[in-house]
Amino acid sequence: MKEITSNTPSAEVIVRPTDFGGVSTILVRESLIRSLLDKGIAPVITVERDRLPPATMLPKKVLVIAPVITLNGEPTMLLRDTYLEALSRNNLIPIIIPGNYPLSLARELLDQTDGLVLTGGSDINPSKYGDSPLKTTEKPDDHRDLLELMLSKAFYEARKPVVGICRGIQVMNVSMGGKIIQQVDDHALEIPSYASLTTQQAHHPVHILPGTKFQSIFPVKPLKTKPFPLLSLTLCLLVEHLDA
Repeated sequence: MKEITSNTPSAEVIVRPTDFGGVSTILVRESLIRSLLDKGIAPVITVERDRLPPATMLPKKVLVIAPVITLNGEPTMLLRDTYLEALSRNNLIPIIIPGNYPLSLARELLDQTDGLVLTGGSDINPSKYGDSPLKTTEKPDDHRDLLELMLSKAFYEARKPVVGICRGIQVMNVSMGGKIIQQVDDHALEIPSYASLTTQQAHHPVHILPGTKFQSIFPVKPLKTKPFPLLSLTLCLLVEHLDA
């Protein structure tokens, strides 16, 4: 791969959502991304939507980090289109990069985008918050951890909005000095097989404390959330900043 610097030219890769397991999904082979990087070109991925107005009418761009999985034996960037469609509906352009994107190029995107979305994936490496892995801890993605921790803190310091989804909330928490309880006692016993649950069973209510920032954002009472994750956050600085 050619040397990557701030002067590396970029190329927009325009993709269309495809059906994957009955869900509209963005799929991009890592080989395509790697081939551009090998030529000294920094790829940024956007979604083609015929119903959207020209990009010049959409000034706000949001950086979205997508997980990379192995699909049919090949590393592939995979992201549910639900997130991207929600951004598009709110007059925002999603700019997508994979979790294994070069750190030096990702730093440059801070100045080119107006917000950050951290999506789901494997749990963050416990070493990033001073803990040791348990037997149940998933295999970490150390490069993605570094990438997202760096970007989460950088966007926060730049006073640009950051949204965390599932794993993304872990990243936001750890980037602000928080820790994670890796296993909530007996939590798994309540969910014998998450995949076998019906839509109704896969949710439980969450009650928000009155008078908090969260209540002003989410007026619905109560919220419904999925109980699958077995982790709990020790929110240290994060709650203080969010509720300021």
